[in-house]
Amino acid sequence: FKRVLLGRCQNNFEDSLKTQNDDQSNTMKACNSEEQEEAALIAKMRMLGNLKLIGALLQNGMLKSKVLVSVAQELLDMETMPSLESLTVFLTSVGSHFDRPQWTHH
Repeated sequence: FKRVLLGRCQNNFEDSLKTQNDDQSNTMKACNSEEQEEAALIAKMRMLGNLKLIGALLQNGMLKSKVLVSVAQELLDMETMPSLESLTVFLTSVGSHFDRPQWTHH
């Protein structure tokens, strides 16, 4: 069960990153600005929910702490406003658990 859950979580995260990049490149191709905003909001909510799930898995020890560093780096490398917002949500959800001098990556 754990392996399946982690695999789906990773796939969702990678799909969210790809969707975010595709949405940016297809911004001009949207038929209706209202539809575009709705699609962007849905993608954003999925991304934030997925990051909260990853954070909960990290806090419960189901993921190794190095995942935190790689997820944060992926979001920083994108250099977009939605990715930075996602990063803040992610770090807010796990920050209190990992912001300790004893943590390996502190």
